[in-house]
Amino acid sequence: QQDSQHQVGKVNQKNIANQVKNKTTQRGVGTVSIGADYVMGYFRFKGTEHNLGEIILGGGDYTFDTKEFESKSQSVAFSFGWRPFKYLGIEAYYLTSLKKSKSDNFLSNTYYPEFETAEQEFSYQSYGVDVLGYFPLNDYIEFIASIGVGKYDVEGDVTISARNVGIAPNIIRSQSQSFEDSVTAYRIGGGFHLWLSRHISMRIMGRWTNLGGKFADYVTEVSAGIRYHF
Repeated sequence: QQDSQHQVGKVNQKNIANQVKNKTTQRGVGTVSIGADYVMGYFRFKGTEHNLGEIILGGGDYTFDTKEFESKSQSVAFSFGWRPFKYLGIEAYYLTSLKKSKSDNFLSNTYYPEFETAEQEFSYQSYGVDVLGYFPLNDYIEFIASIGVGKYDVEGDVTISARNVGIAPNIIRSQSQSFEDSVTAYRIGGGFHLWLSRHISMRIMGRWTNLGGKFADYVTEVSAGIRYHF
């Protein structure tokens, strides 16, 4: 009788262990998730030279090249995902710049009592869908490979301004030139998924998108964020 009870106990322990293992290895399967990411985007702009005409006496034309635009952009992205299988999931996202990326220049071609400045800035938004492949490395960490398609709207402006000399210089007059790309492009990426609990996970990803626009050439995005799984 003791041997029988001992065998039953061993079977129960084995069943419990298998249940725990199955729950661990199947973590996230069949769940819906919402997420938020902080994204650093690194753009490559195509080099084309442009001129903005004289804005102050003796100032001359301002010549600039679009490849000199500030390349980094800070953004936030929100996602909605579904993982029907252990190794496969799908995720929709929306991304927007937190602020416009700017670079300012004081121009040497000045004429008293006015001086001239130049400002370049850009921002972007994107939305789309990614297909995700999950490759578990252990019970808590997974490698992720992704391929998807996104709509990217990139806007840039170059503005030169004439300002008066003083403690708080005011803009007297200005002129600007705008650049805009609205493209749909494929994007690929890879990263890691870390499970903190059955409902919460962290994710680090890198993605590359060949925009191929008239203004924006490509963008590399590095993101870090969190997911909640229902």
